[in-house]
Amino acid sequence: MPGAALVLVFQWVSLLGSLLIAGKLFHTNLYRRYRVFFAYCIFRTAMAALPLVVSVGSHRYFYIWIFTTPINWIFYVLVVLELCGLVLTRHQGIFTLGKWAMYAGMAISVTLSILSLPLNARSR
Repeated sequence: MPGAALVLVFQWVSLLGSLLIAGKLFHTNLYRRYRVFFAYCIFRTAMAALPLVVSVGSHRYFYIWIFTTPINWIFYVLVVLELCGLVLTRHQGIFTLGKWAMYAGMAISVTLSILSLPLNARSR
């Protein structure tokens, strides 16, 4: 199977999987309990459909990707917070400690990433 056909198969599988997860959450009314995860599934479905509609090599796709990548990162953080909050509802102290540890880790990683940008720019 040529590489392009394999990529197309994976794109369709990703789209179908995202759509099925969102549909299952809606059908079982779990979208009310997992609000952020459901919103992420809807967002993921749209992002999985995007390469099938817009050429990946186009400027339009580039600008959409630039805009949606930070949204995707925010969804990752919110989904982890939501799931940890649901798992640790009876253990508020552990949840609060974990939440602050995650915030500290994100702050450190963003700071280190920003500080490494000038080093990467100079090496080119």
